[in-house]
Amino acid sequence: MTSQPAPAVTAEEDFAARWHPDPDAVTAAVAALNLEPAAVDLAAIPVYFPGKEAGFWTTGQEVRTVPGVVFCGVNSFDVPAGLRGYSWARHEAARAAWAAMGDQPGTVGWATVRRDGTAHICEDHLTREQIERIPG
Repeated sequence: MTSQPAPAVTAEEDFAARWHPDPDAVTAAVAALNLEPAAVDLAAIPVYFPGKEAGFWTTGQEVRTVPGVVFCGVNSFDVPAGLRGYSWARHEAARAAWAAMGDQPGTVGWATVRRDGTAHICEDHLTREQIERIPG
């Protein structure tokens, strides 16, 4: 009897297995949120995807988290004085991800983290040049 090769992983299975920020980064983001006022309810962790084409998933795609970088913000259009909004946090995370990726091709994004540790990744569709034009 000959052994059969293992079935190939589907793109959907590969995506589900890889589309996560580093667990240590999520822990750091929760810790950072716990130091913030209660109104600050979301953190953005920079992530980048070397060689990725925007909007498409290729099996084996790397998802890299920028270590030690967290931007916290208020998820509201009415941001209290002295705090920053989540749109600022997202843009800063994307800016940090582009910086970490350097000159290699690919795309960037951020992982949104809540105080309870739930997290999800979003891919940013703005180019490096577009992000750089957004005031910090």
